[in-house]
Amino acid sequence: MALRMRVTPDRASYRPGDVLAAVVEVVTEPVSGAVQAAATHLEALQIELCASERVDLNWVTGKYRAGSSITDKDNRRVARPLLTMKPVRLCEHSTLLPGSRRLYLVRYHKTKQQL
Repeated sequence: MALRMRVTPDRASYRPGDVLAAVVEVVTEPVSGAVQAAATHLEALQIELCASERVDLNWVTGKYRAGSSITDKDNRRVARPLLTMKPVRLCEHSTLLPGSRRLYLVRYHKTKQQL
């Protein structure tokens, strides 16, 4: 049996101060040609969220977020981290039956102190 996980945010984009909400879907799928297992034990499931922005320095001033660290750089653009969320445990010691589906809701709000 194989596990498939899909993370679906509630919106395509977010603005500063918005609450990020996403649904995490975990589905058990049979593997073709494999013996069907009775159940799968999921020891722990956790999620960690990271986001970054890519900025073209030809379009914005160099003073834009000048104090933030740069994680990647090419000849025109820089990438800077926007947020990093500590890992959040969604479940522990859970039994998943073949063909089962679990949904988890993750919400994150970045306070002004974290900006």
